[in-house]
Amino acid sequence: MKCIAESLRKNVLRTNNLLLKDLKCILLPKKLDQMEGSLLITHPVSCMTQQAFHRSIITLSHISKKENEHILGWCINKPLPHRLKDVLMTKDFSTLEPFLNNKLFLGGIIDSPLTCIHRCSDAPDSFLLGSGWYSNFITTDKISKFLCDKITKHGENKKEFIFTFRYACWATEQLVSELERNIWFLCKSETIIEKINVALFFY
Repeated sequence: MKCIAESLRKNVLRTNNLLLKDLKCILLPKKLDQMEGSLLITHPVSCMTQQAFHRSIITLSHISKKENEHILGWCINKPLPHRLKDVLMTKDFSTLEPFLNNKLFLGGIIDSPLTCIHRCSDAPDSFLLGSGWYSNFITTDKISKFLCDKITKHGENKKEFIFTFRYACWATEQLVSELERNIWFLCKSETIIEKINVALFFY
């Protein structure tokens, strides 16, 4: 755990000075679905005991089912000291073979299947993150094959596929309350995911 904590600390400090100048704080929108494509930035003294959230940059999506609305999020500046091949079972290597050397990121605090953040607008069952980025929980062979085919058949750059472990989620009232208490700042940036990816992919 000390190794992971130190890796997170160094990478966050390394990227925040480089990237935060590109962020623009915005007002809380009237409709939560307008948060889709926004970013949460942790207040400097918030979440100090939570590795996933302290000094984090979180990309947001919106999900609505009947009367329940939720905001989903993935931390994008928390690379772990592991690559995908380090966490997959050997028997599963073939399902994501082009990405075995991709870095793994800590996406949040809620356990979930492996998630991929990518630029494939035609991905099935994806969440919109804004600025041409999407995310998918990798729960089926169909999703795995789709991602692999983008590399092997369509020549996509594997560096533009970001894999995260865990994610974040808020009920509507919870996130609004936390924003009002300045636990987070709501921001916009058209280029932040690209810049973080370039800064951290081979680190």
